[in-house]
Amino acid sequence: MPRFYDDDDFEEELLDDDDEDANAYEITMAGVFTGYGEDDKAALASARALAEDSIFEGAWEIDEGKPISEMNEAHRMQFEFAATGVIQAMSAEEALDLAAEELSDEWELVGDPTPVYLDEYE
Repeated sequence: MPRFYDDDDFEEELLDDDDEDANAYEITMAGVFTGYGEDDKAALASARALAEDSIFEGAWEIDEGKPISEMNEAHRMQFEFAATGVIQAMSAEEALDLAAEELSDEWELVGDPTPVYLDEYE
């Protein structure tokens, strides 16, 4: 179920008047996924496939991933991935609500959304 955010979820500087020209927000999310394989590379590829499958829509860039556990006897290993996306919205709250719809519940917000201006004519 998507989480909805309100003004209390953000630091005050996000709500400054300087952000009034923003028409989009860059959002970074992090998620932990368990991969399976005979070695670290195979487990990473498996975990990355799960991370990619957890993105329902939108243009999100997933980083290389970093191991956060050792390979266990069942050949499973956990990796943390960061996903970054730019979402067109008139407020940080709206952007976060849209991000919650685009990603599965495995992803958590990292930091505050960064206001950006997208030139819609490019």
